[in-house]
Amino acid sequence: MKKLIPIVFLIGYSFSAHSQYCVSGGPSSTFDSDVGAFSLNGETTNINVGVSCPGTSGLEDLTGSQSADLKADSTYTLNIEFSSCASSFTNTAQVWIDFDDDNVFEQSEVIGTWSGTAPSTASVQAFSFTVPTWVCDGNKRMRISQQENGTLPLDPCASFTYGSMTDVTLAVSGGTCQVAGCTDSTAINYNPLAVTDDGFCVPIEGVNCDTPSVITSLPFMETGVNTLYYGSNYSSSDACGSNYMNGNDFIYEYTATTDECISVSLTSTSFDAGVFILDGCPDGSGTNCIEDATGNNASLNAVVSPGTYYIVVSSDPSFGGAQSIVFDIDISSTTAGAVGSSCSNPHVITGSYSESGMTTSCFGNDYNSSMGCGSFYMDGEDYVFEYTPSNDTCVSINITNADFSTGVFLLDDCPDAAGVNCIAQSTGSSSLQIYKKTLMAGTTYYIVVSTDGFPSSTSFDFDLEEGPCPVPGIQDCAGAQPLCLGIYTQDQSFEGEGEILYEFSTTNTCFGQASGGPPGEVEVNSAWYTFTVPGNGDLNFTLTPNDPTNDYDWAVFDITGPDHSCETLHEDGAVSCNWSGSSGPTGPNGQTGDQNEDPFPVVEGNTYAVVITNYSNDQDGYQLDFTASTADVYASDLNTQDQNICKGEVANLSALYTGPSFGETSYTWSPASLVENADTSNTVTKVFDEDSVIFYVDLKLGEECEARDSVIVHVRDGAPDFVVSYDSVECPVIVTIENFTSSDAVIQTWDFADGQSFVGADPMEHEYVVSGEYDLTLTTETINGCLDTAVQKVIVPNMAIPNILTPNGDGINDYLIINCLEEGWDLTVYNRWGKKVAQIFNYDNTWDGDNLVDGKYYCTLSSRQNQELVSFKAWFLISR
Repeated sequence: MKKLIPIVFLIGYSFSAHSQYCVSGGPSSTFDSDVGAFSLNGETTNINVGVSCPGTSGLEDLTGSQSADLKADSTYTLNIEFSSCASSFTNTAQVWIDFDDDNVFEQSEVIGTWSGTAPSTASVQAFSFTVPTWVCDGNKRMRISQQENGTLPLDPCASFTYGSMTDVTLAVSGGTCQVAGCTDSTAINYNPLAVTDDGFCVPIEGVNCDTPSVITSLPFMETGVNTLYYGSNYSSSDACGSNYMNGNDFIYEYTATTDECISVSLTSTSFDAGVFILDGCPDGSGTNCIEDATGNNASLNAVVSPGTYYIVVSSDPSFGGAQSIVFDIDISSTTAGAVGSSCSNPHVITGSYSESGMTTSCFGNDYNSSMGCGSFYMDGEDYVFEYTPSNDTCVSINITNADFSTGVFLLDDCPDAAGVNCIAQSTGSSSLQIYKKTLMAGTTYYIVVSTDGFPSSTSFDFDLEEGPCPVPGIQDCAGAQPLCLGIYTQDQSFEGEGEILYEFSTTNTCFGQASGGPPGEVEVNSAWYTFTVPGNGDLNFTLTPNDPTNDYDWAVFDITGPDHSCETLHEDGAVSCNWSGSSGPTGPNGQTGDQNEDPFPVVEGNTYAVVITNYSNDQDGYQLDFTASTADVYASDLNTQDQNICKGEVANLSALYTGPSFGETSYTWSPASLVENADTSNTVTKVFDEDSVIFYVDLKLGEECEARDSVIVHVRDGAPDFVVSYDSVECPVIVTIENFTSSDAVIQTWDFADGQSFVGADPMEHEYVVSGEYDLTLTTETINGCLDTAVQKVIVPNMAIPNILTPNGDGINDYLIINCLEEGWDLTVYNRWGKKVAQIFNYDNTWDGDNLVDGKYYCTLSSRQNQELVSFKAWFLISR
């Protein structure tokens, strides 16, 4: 539908030819900005109005007392002093004369416009105008409106806080009565008095739900729509409950014939705007707000079922916002529940797969941070892939060209499934990678792409590459050479980086970027070694090149399981490292020179990995000498697994050496008093205990090498505790959670008892906005499912009206501050004789007594809730 955008139009009132002037607008306050003196000299009678403070709330109707007689085709001057009854503020003003007698102040009937700071820097503003020759004889109404922080063009029917609105009468004679205007009776601005059509008729479509602009199909685009001409038919009291419905509205109607996702985007908006999708008229009984978005160039996505929906575009005129806006709109649709929307309807991929130009928009937010990988990057809309490898394989997943910081998650079940495991994730960037993860044949995995909810969706390119899992060798952490003796000799060093690339990076080590390598690559001609220490001490080793001109570098990582391993090197970082351009011996040996670092402590039972890199042009080899360490170095291929049990459960322990042969092997467990068969090879032991215990298994390898590993039996107990602190007077109540403790909890779920919850362990704050008593409950869960709870009570007070107001500027009780004041309450003040002396709608704790005399006053605080009027009464003293 093509719309004509007129120069003139009527604003915010009934469009009937017999309608009356809008008289319910104007300021709600009598302070600050106010039209001062103004005058207009007619042929024989004059208008002359003096300054009056405080001003008048609402419309100041002087049509019965102030009048001037004018003649058609004659020019007159209106002099106005824009003033103030208090402080100086930026103002905007306009003057209208209803020449065409249609009871509407149209933009074409503006005779003067002013913007500036009131009181005006110029004493008087002069507006010269000529009475049209085509007017009909009779009385015409002139309106002067001054609005603090207003935006042109002004709405002559608007309600606002500070300013003034004044009407007077003009008696006009001598016209030809050939009124020009819209002669189309179906248009919004139809003027039944018009004789000549002015060419600016505006279609009525879009005014309200009875005459909406009907969208017959999607996609749909429209530009240059101006809500100025369509009135404010709906407000924040209607469905969606947004202040952005308080401005002029434009209404679209769309009927969906199937489940689909509607995307609406506003662009080129002249001010911040709101867009709303509803399943009925905003003021209709039972109407639901499906989705809304507000702000600059607002956009939204909404999943709808078959039925008729209304799309409303409006603005927020409060706080200096615009009553009307100009906007472009783009509405499109995709099928709701499309492939990729959820685990029940995933995008199934097989083998290596790549696709560009994908999006999460309109695929729904089915999963969140309380599920799966526990990341807030799952709080936006989700796109779900399903992948089932036919063979054991290793996959790398790459997300590129995302619009915003994004997350990609690899799980062995749907994120909301019980017992789901988060295999890997990558978050917080527009380019993401999950690298070389081993997946099992026949197991179904889910790959989820999402955002953090701000924004809720993103476009992206997707790539999954599968291939055989690399067999790690000495050039990979997982295939590291176990060390047994104090001195280890490598006759020839290595070329390349092994089977597993990108094992560590520049971001978590002292290493710099490898020349010519991809971002983050630091391994060059690498080799890996591993060992476990049987007791606390300092690690000291010297790496000596066989050729003293060679440049070797090194790093040491703690890979003690189960929380750390070769796969967590990126997250864990190096314990110690050195990366310099010097040649010769290096290591954590305490020697001088940039090649050397200080010895560092290692922990009994922990397993460490050492990577050696070679930046030289040959492979002449090197020697590793650990003999200066106060901690021994042992072989680390002694496989054990820690146990996690709840109190009273049984733990099964086992150990098996799978490393290189150093001769006959034998196992010894300790403490022997707590296990069965402590001196038996291939021991399987049981323990019944209510305390966590560390068991050691000592392995003897031949005549020279010994190894020790530990098995920890974790007896898990959540045992949560926390305290809350808050100001029980100020509202809303901000509760700070402090001193959180829990011995073994891995999941902490906070239920605030107000419909909100949070999963996490860090101290936090929570806001309670409704009075009452709440049981803030913490539920903890250990790694093996042991549950426990702790509860703290939070009391949110009711609203409280003070009994003293001392507006003397000392910063104490200068304003009537009502504790716990919620939105939508109106304050009315009476003197001791019951006379109303002040009324503030939607009170915001900024009333300072209005210069009332000292004494006792009474007040009521009222609000309409659930269709019923609720009020509180109190008294207070004004004392300066």
